[in-house]
Amino acid sequence: MKDKIRFIIFIILVLVAFGCIGMMVWTGFSPPKVSQLNLSEISDGIYAYNETVVSSIPAQNYSMVTFCNESGNTIQIKGHVTIIYTDSKPYAVLEQYNYVNADRVTLYVPKGSVNYLGTVSVGRR
Repeated sequence: MKDKIRFIIFIILVLVAFGCIGMMVWTGFSPPKVSQLNLSEISDGIYAYNETVVSSIPAQNYSMVTFCNESGNTIQIKGHVTIIYTDSKPYAVLEQYNYVNADRVTLYVPKGSVNYLGTVSVGRR
């Protein structure tokens, strides 16, 4: 009887270990989906709105950017935002990962064309 219980516990531990390893491989080693989007103006001279979200929980700190692609679709990304000012045609490079709030977007826009909306605080009162 003791051998059966030990065997069942061993099987459960092996299954949990394989599950953990599978999750680590799925989230950590899968390459991001990278795409390049040409931008269009949201309003006169503005190509993107950028804001920062902070929380008492460090894992919930991220930047948020809203922009409009060539087809007129508004896209909102939560994650890491890098803005590079350039005089060429505005575009964005988007890297989508399997983590929450971990997407990366690099905006290539003219100077003064990103409207910073400020910092939003999220947490308990």
